[in-house]
Amino acid sequence: MKSQSLFSSLLWIVVVVIAVVAVNILAGVFRARIDLTQDRAFTLSEGTRRMLSNLEDPVQLRLYVSSGDSAMPPFLKTYVQQIEDVLNEMRRASDGKVEVIKLSPLPDSEAGDSARIDGIEPHPLPDGSSFYLGLSATQLDQKVTLPFLTPDRERLLEYDIARTIARVAHPEKPKIGIMSALAVMGKTGVAGFGAEATKPWALVDELQKDFDVEDVSMNATEIPEGLRALLVIHPKDISEVTQFAMDQFLLQGGRLVVFLDPYCILDAGPTSEPTASTLPKLLPSWGLTFSSGEVMADMDFEARSEKGRAPSLLDLTAAALNPADVITSGLDTLLLAFAGTFTVAEDPSRTVQHEVLVHTSKNSRRVDPGVSRTTPEEIRNHFEPSGKEWPLALRLTGIFSTAFPEGAPSGGRESSKEPLKSSVRESTVILVGDADMIHDQLAVTEVRGLFPGGRMFAPTNGNLLLAQGAMEQLAGDEDLIAVRSRAVKNRPFTVVKSMQARAGQKFQATINDLEASLEETRSRLTALEVGGTEGARATLSQPQQQEIAGFRAKEAGVKKELKAARRQLRAEIDALEIQLKWLNLAAVPALVAVVAIAFAVWRRGRSAAK
Repeated sequence: MKSQSLFSSLLWIVVVVIAVVAVNILAGVFRARIDLTQDRAFTLSEGTRRMLSNLEDPVQLRLYVSSGDSAMPPFLKTYVQQIEDVLNEMRRASDGKVEVIKLSPLPDSEAGDSARIDGIEPHPLPDGSSFYLGLSATQLDQKVTLPFLTPDRERLLEYDIARTIARVAHPEKPKIGIMSALAVMGKTGVAGFGAEATKPWALVDELQKDFDVEDVSMNATEIPEGLRALLVIHPKDISEVTQFAMDQFLLQGGRLVVFLDPYCILDAGPTSEPTASTLPKLLPSWGLTFSSGEVMADMDFEARSEKGRAPSLLDLTAAALNPADVITSGLDTLLLAFAGTFTVAEDPSRTVQHEVLVHTSKNSRRVDPGVSRTTPEEIRNHFEPSGKEWPLALRLTGIFSTAFPEGAPSGGRESSKEPLKSSVRESTVILVGDADMIHDQLAVTEVRGLFPGGRMFAPTNGNLLLAQGAMEQLAGDEDLIAVRSRAVKNRPFTVVKSMQARAGQKFQATINDLEASLEETRSRLTALEVGGTEGARATLSQPQQQEIAGFRAKEAGVKKELKAARRQLRAEIDALEIQLKWLNLAAVPALVAVVAIAFAVWRRGRSAAK
């Protein structure tokens, strides 16, 4: 009986091994894959599939890859396989509309000539050698090239290829405008005046790949014709004349994306404080107010900076983002610095709907920006949550009414047209309460290297993608939003953040009591020492000197307890992170072990029953 049970077990093992080998062989032959990741990261997004299904004419994709083990750096071989997998998935999803050709350029070869014609040059390596890794897309007489598929944008691989196909299929770029009080478009240096040239923000570089971008003056008396949407970034000191131009642009059917800021760090100088921006005429007409004098602190979403944890530096997770909106549903992290919030006025008769895109947790409150920046521990030590989720970004949709019912303000350009009082059709405004978030420092890392076609960036969070998604939805190809948002999928420790906040609250009461006791002790010492001079202390009586010594001992003891409480708080937070990280690492092996043990026990029970 035992020999039969052993033989049966061995037979089952052999069958399982053969099945696994057969499945792997068939998967390799037919390129079949099963995507078991939570976000289906290795499956084409619905946006890509919709775009491919809508192609009117065939698109040819030519992938230029150096062949041979010595021609390609080892760390790129897996990445090249991933590129080929994505291209083959697109070919299958396009129902024959996408043709994929792989070419290996060699000196004096047809493939090398083709690469030069397509504008793809070999990428240099430190040892003096070079290799090809580029993509060209053509449809009829249109051509778009990705000169180098850098692995630093691996998470944007599907998006970059999908955008290339979209650009070759729709070569006419929609026209958008950018208006800002900051040097968003970059600036040229002036010789002899000490002014340094600056490059355009990464956001501008990315938008220029999809749109015809026009720089609109902050003093504009009218918005240029032909714009589908206007992006406004930190409009500090905006005039009523310019707000009227924006008002009429919106009522004519234009769309607005506006990044306001109550405390713009980017606009601070060596001797000047950060500035604020708002739309004082437009916001009230839209049923809104903006906290231009206060910033948000959130203990559940506070981020770590070089100086430690900062309550007004918000590291937002998916819990703070609207899962039902196409712009935010694909994101899972945003980083905001000293952001402001919006308040929606109650008005049942309004014709504009307000939808929250990004919000704080209930463990948040408005605070003074100066205190939050210089002494964040003051905010943390005396924090009292509001119990309310504050809107950090909103979408406004509907029929808008003019903010200038009495007509154009004085100082504007004379026009023969009668100003509009209401929208000619339904329109959209997207408002965000932080402008710093879309600057390169908070949004991207620049990919180092000499790349044909200019600079390259990799997103560090969803900041840049939020702005791109807003502009694409209002002026471009909405299908690309769902593709690009997958680029920042990570797994933030949201449970850890919540536990950190609770641990902080648990210890904060003790820390506050100890600090109050320390302050009281110091006050008593100052009073007893009569100003603290040596002569005054010499005239103190013996009981007074003993009382001073007692208070000094108490001061030392309170300091010791305070240091221990803070150390215990840090240790508990660190321990929580370590425990959860090990739990995540050990969960799958433990589950496999439990299943294996259960199966063995079941098999033994069946054998014993026989």
